[in-house]
Amino acid sequence: MPVTALTTPYERRLIYICRLDTPDHEGLLKIGDHTVGRLTDGLTPAQAQEAFPPNCDALRSCALARIRGWSNTAGLSPTLLHAELAINNQGHTFRDHALHQVLRNSGIQRFNFDSTCGAQEWFRTTLETACAALAALKAGRNVLGAHEVVGEQEALWQMRPNQAEAVKMTCQRFAKQSSKQPVLWNAKMRFGKTIAAFFLIKEKRFQRTLLITHRPAVKRGWQ
Repeated sequence: MPVTALTTPYERRLIYICRLDTPDHEGLLKIGDHTVGRLTDGLTPAQAQEAFPPNCDALRSCALARIRGWSNTAGLSPTLLHAELAINNQGHTFRDHALHQVLRNSGIQRFNFDSTCGAQEWFRTTLETACAALAALKAGRNVLGAHEVVGEQEALWQMRPNQAEAVKMTCQRFAKQSSKQPVLWNAKMRFGKTIAAFFLIKEKRFQRTLLITHRPAVKRGWQ
């Protein structure tokens, strides 16, 4: 696909990450996007990224203008943590919801507020993890590896007591009988079957795993 100049307002966007230092927003980051006006007029994607690197003054100024637009009305004082052009390695633009999806694919869930001001853009994550997700999206990946989830999100990769009990029981059963004998988990909704099975595979060092399901979405969870 040929490289084209950024010519429309839709293509001229940036991703910004900010936080609010209030008890209700502790541990949360807001991840949104905004247009960059005429900054990149006439520039190819490569030229735009060279001229406006992450967190340069021009991008931060654009991001702060957007942040003030929704925060001043509510009397809030956010802190801008990161601003970067929303252009991937193929030269295509993307929106904030594409970055949100990478985070959600990686087990990082959106935090829903009752308010209307950017209520869909808050995630309980760290700046390192959010930036890793941004880098992954730019590289064409739609999920983070466990090693890329930094800080508080590491808790997502720890088993809950019921999951740990199921894995322990299964390992004990496998040690006492032939591996051809099945073990059935009574794993109801929200049990966390994928994480528990993942840890079982890791514990037993299984080399091959067969998943049989009628739900295509399961594939994303296993990625």
